[in-house]
Amino acid sequence: MQVGSKPKEIIRVISEDLLEKFSKLELVEKYDVYQKLMTYWEDTMQDDAYLITQNGWNVTLYSIKDKKDKITGWDSELIPKNIVTEKYFAKLKTRNQNCQIHQTLYHDSITLVADCIF
Repeated sequence: MQVGSKPKEIIRVISEDLLEKFSKLELVEKYDVYQKLMTYWEDTMQDDAYLITQNGWNVTLYSIKDKKDKITGWDSELIPKNIVTEKYFAKLKTRNQNCQIHQTLYHDSITLVADCIF
């Protein structure tokens, strides 16, 4: 898939190939497989295919801002946040999780001490 590709043609070729391959199997209904593909295409792949065919594989992150124009987060149109986070921010994510664990332990300790005192 590249800039200029036609998503409708791409899914047509994929679906016809899938029907052909599954028509040889007796235990699998080829149209059930076809329907799964088309549902997945419609729910998930279609938007990404159009983005890629218009902009290429250009993955950009953009800032999310609040009403005061303060950056509150980030997002990407093509790649889910969890994939970007795991790939590029794994150490930071682990450090953040460790801080949250320590904060919870600290809070629980303070609560326990307070319960014992009072």
